[in-house]
Amino acid sequence: MQSLHVNLYDEYDAYSNYVPNILEMDSAYINNDNLFKETGNSSYKWKETSNMKGSALQFICDVENGLIKRPITAVQGAGYVSRTANNIFDPLNLASQMNNTLNDTPKELSLEDRIKNLENQVMQLVDESCIAEYQGKYKVALEKAKEASSKEHSLIRLLEQSGHDDSHNFELTYSVLFTVAHQYVTNEMYTEALNMYKGITDNKVFQNGIRLKINIGNIYAKLGMYHEALKIYRWVLDRIPNTNKEFRTKILHNIGIVFIKLRKLDDACTNFEYVMQEKPGMNAGFHAIVCHFFLGDVQMIKKSFQALLNIPLEVTEIQNKLITEDNNADVKIEILKRDELSHIIEKIRQEGEKSIITASNLISPIIEETYAAGFNWCLEMIKNSEYFSSLSGDLEINKAVAYLRNVKSPETAIDALKSFDKRENRVASLAYSNLAFIYFFLDNLELSEKQALQSRECDMYSAVANINMGNCFFSKKIYEKAKEFYNLALENDSSCIEALYNLGLAHKKTGLMEESLTCFKKLHAIVNNLPDVLYQIGNIYELSGDIEQAVEWYLQLLGIIPSDIGILQKLADIYDNENDKQQAYHYYSETYRYYPSNVVVLDWLGEYFAELRLSEKAITYFEKAALVQPQEPKWKLLVGSCYRQAGNYQKALHIYKKVLHDFPNNTDSLKLLIRVGRDLSLKETNEYVEKLKKIEKSITQRNNYSGGTRIKGNDVSLPSSRTNSSNKPSRTNQSAEKDEFDYVDPVGPLINDRPRTSVSNKLLSYSHEDEEFGDDDLNDDLLPL
Repeated sequence: MQSLHVNLYDEYDAYSNYVPNILEMDSAYINNDNLFKETGNSSYKWKETSNMKGSALQFICDVENGLIKRPITAVQGAGYVSRTANNIFDPLNLASQMNNTLNDTPKELSLEDRIKNLENQVMQLVDESCIAEYQGKYKVALEKAKEASSKEHSLIRLLEQSGHDDSHNFELTYSVLFTVAHQYVTNEMYTEALNMYKGITDNKVFQNGIRLKINIGNIYAKLGMYHEALKIYRWVLDRIPNTNKEFRTKILHNIGIVFIKLRKLDDACTNFEYVMQEKPGMNAGFHAIVCHFFLGDVQMIKKSFQALLNIPLEVTEIQNKLITEDNNADVKIEILKRDELSHIIEKIRQEGEKSIITASNLISPIIEETYAAGFNWCLEMIKNSEYFSSLSGDLEINKAVAYLRNVKSPETAIDALKSFDKRENRVASLAYSNLAFIYFFLDNLELSEKQALQSRECDMYSAVANINMGNCFFSKKIYEKAKEFYNLALENDSSCIEALYNLGLAHKKTGLMEESLTCFKKLHAIVNNLPDVLYQIGNIYELSGDIEQAVEWYLQLLGIIPSDIGILQKLADIYDNENDKQQAYHYYSETYRYYPSNVVVLDWLGEYFAELRLSEKAITYFEKAALVQPQEPKWKLLVGSCYRQAGNYQKALHIYKKVLHDFPNNTDSLKLLIRVGRDLSLKETNEYVEKLKKIEKSITQRNNYSGGTRIKGNDVSLPSSRTNSSNKPSRTNQSAEKDEFDYVDPVGPLINDRPRTSVSNKLLSYSHEDEEFGDDDLNDDLLPL
């Protein structure tokens, strides 16, 4: 192959061989250049030419290596580079872009990886469901469980389509089904839970399905189907081997509870005593005491109580061991206070101690001749106990507090509690807290605050002591100081609902409605459906002007206590102010049904029917109001006005005379007598006028003498004289009588067989010619309807 020779040491013109146009190239040059010929004969032969040592390739290499003596700055590179065996001619860099695109494309997962990913997703959803349940988010827990079930179905379909049925993970399926069933129970969807549990137990693939029969029995017990629950428990008990004592004793305990529900106390006692022999427990021992208590067996009560005191609380021993292993006891105590497992252990210990104290309070009145003797016997047993001797102080305090309930003597309880001033700090703090409460109950805030302060000195972390201090300042209306102590109580015990409730009240008193609402809603999340909390939330919304939210919370409260007359009347007032008479009537009627002596409700109902021209029904409510308040003349006057409205003037006249006889100085009865007397053209009308003038004159003189203002009589009118009717537009007396006679009854005109000829036009207007006195003495303002 011929190549172009270049003398590197001679002067060389880099542009001497440049051919600007291929058409102008010398034919001899083209014919002699074999490389050019081969390139022209082939569309793309870079692979063959890459190994050639021809003139053109050699020239390019020499230029790249800097062997050509020409100024580099004179000409800019064209972008061509030397080629190797692994690259191609690609000036636009398309190949590298294509490679990057191919590298970014995700590789397709293998079947094993897809199966593994789905299994991980299912287990993650199961874990999230359990966590949500622990946090109290039961609906979220159920949704997560259902989502896990859906994912697990997708996994099964994938295995079936790929022919890997034999690799089905039955433990995963069991976990998912059990989680869904359990979440149905937490959401009180018992029918769905029963169907799910039955599906698991009927499937022989799941080896532990028999154990879930217990859950079915528990659901039957919750639904009150005790006989069905008993059958399930006994069926499982027959299939559990005797070697599994712990599981058998739990089933027997459940059977004992069902026997209590069925009032079979002898059978229940038998089960609980057997459990106490096999594996003693606080719950079984306490339930045995309760059964013997209802049977009245004193000897068995004492025996069961002593057996209860002999049950060791292992959690307490674990705590003591952790604290006493080294010298850093204080540090470990602080760590245990924040440790979640330690909180569970503390809760178990508190429940055990509560069982013993509750049992002592229960059996003390019947195990000896007197209450005090029975309490002393329990106290002596607890003092001699190996595991619960520390509860003796608490029991003595309970004994002192019991004097308040049984003896109704605060002085006796105070003397008993004062004897604890030299006890250990915890017991002394508890005694001072009870003293603070007693003094607070007796409205002695000074002594109450003093005892609460001593309680804090004995135990500065006591939530009860801080609450008592806060209550003292709350009663003194020093709300900011009260908030400080309530917050301290919450810092020491975040679950103290009393401190949270009182803090919400303090915020409400200071006008901080948002902060108060936050406290009560947090309390509602802790203690669901507590009536006091529901009322406070609704009342805050009402005070804030959000009537719709207030009604919603009040209705939730009615769902718990449907007979709460206060809430019924409040809802009635709200709807009345909103001018929704139908709803207002419904709730006022409900209030009247539960409490028929509420004069405000009787007044509203009487007014309601009077406005509808249903005088007979209005009379019923006004007469009941008169029975509730016999010394209040306006109710009888309203009854008379209802009769007059119905056209029974004689009955109305009789009632007005009776009121005047019982209350001789009542001006309203005189005005009504004058009105009826003129309607009936009675001769004694003038006597009533004279008497009214004398009473009015004496009232005027008395007011002038005392320097006071004129005292008006009771404003008795129809349809009502309720004080809370100020939201309605007031009527002038000139149009009042006209409104009464021009009323259009929505159910039809009133039937009035009485001739109207005796009704004088004087009913609507009066003149000086018709009366012995002018309008200045007795005008329409003095004449009620």
